[in-house]
Amino acid sequence: MENKSKNIEKSKELNISDVSKRYIAKEDTWFKEGTECKLLEDYQEVGGLYRGIYIVGKNKGYDTYWHNKGYKEGDEVEMNEVCSHDEFNVC
Repeated sequence: MENKSKNIEKSKELNISDVSKRYIAKEDTWFKEGTECKLLEDYQEVGGLYRGIYIVGKNKGYDTYWHNKGYKEGDEVEMNEVCSHDEFNVC
């Protein structure tokens, strides 16, 4: 039990998320709706750095990056993005 407490404290020091929580992307947010994302770094009230599945859009704006890498509209890519915590249902 002592080791678990030490691990929790170390996670808090490093801003690592609580691995027992699941973060499910909501509709009309950065990541694909209904997919589970990982909270990599917790920035507290500001949000956090999440990793999840993104669906590439039309070849304009941000999505030109993915099109230049050879992806096309509708492709799914795994990526990191800073998001607000309220873009996820937490289980």
